[in-house]
Amino acid sequence: MKRALVPLVAVALLAGGCAASKPAAVGTAPAPVPTAPTPAAGSGSTQPATTPDPGTAPAADDGIVWKQGGIGYPLKSDDPRAKGKKVVMLTFDDGPASVAQKGATAEILDILKREHVQATFFVTGYGVQSNPDLLRREIDEGHTIGTHTMTHPELWKIQTREGIEKEMLGVNALLEKVTGKPVKYFRPPNGMYNDPHGYIKAVARDNNLEIINWTTGALDWQLKDPQKITDQVLKTIMPGGIVLMHDSHTWTAQALPGIIQGLRDKGYEFVTIH
Repeated sequence: MKRALVPLVAVALLAGGCAASKPAAVGTAPAPVPTAPTPAAGSGSTQPATTPDPGTAPAADDGIVWKQGGIGYPLKSDDPRAKGKKVVMLTFDDGPASVAQKGATAEILDILKREHVQATFFVTGYGVQSNPDLLRREIDEGHTIGTHTMTHPELWKIQTREGIEKEMLGVNALLEKVTGKPVKYFRPPNGMYNDPHGYIKAVARDNNLEIINWTTGALDWQLKDPQKITDQVLKTIMPGGIVLMHDSHTWTAQALPGIIQGLRDKGYEFVTIH
């Protein structure tokens, strides 16, 4: 990956509504949600939907394996078939979140199914515990599942390895109980992975977890308006972009059809990691 990309990625992370990993002299940014899902209903009109498709799951991709070029870098692939492709990965944090919790996981899954798009969901422990049916649906419909801690703390501020392990591995245990498979992907709250003692990266490394951050933030936790969220994604997207959104917000679901159509109009194909 070319070094010239580093400033661009750093800006994109900071613009995402969650701070980038905490390098020297960089502080925290406001967390997108507190330690329980508490979003209020959104504003703005719903994007026009396309005709529902009778299919039962998002279409599979073409078998090309995509990976980050580094934490928070765009996706890349060594597969010769990837040459010239413009791809994007949609990711959703903080769920699963039910309608009763004023969340939008089910609606987002409906849209992804209709549009034949696979995404990556970074789930919390409280989301898994309160909405196991939505977690099972994410899995059954072919989406990739990563974890996002038990309670969404400012993880990098926790002073002990044991405390960080409790947050990172507790949710992994819940997910593995459902899937029977080891968790492969982790996203730290606010994107912050450089704690003073290096515990976060050490726990990830020792448990074969890849830290996945983003290049494009939808700012849905802040904008709370479907059209503004759509515009934010479309103006900041880059080839190989990883888009940060939250399925705990109803306005994100309202923005999603326009985001998908706008990205397709720009020539992007949707991929996920496996």
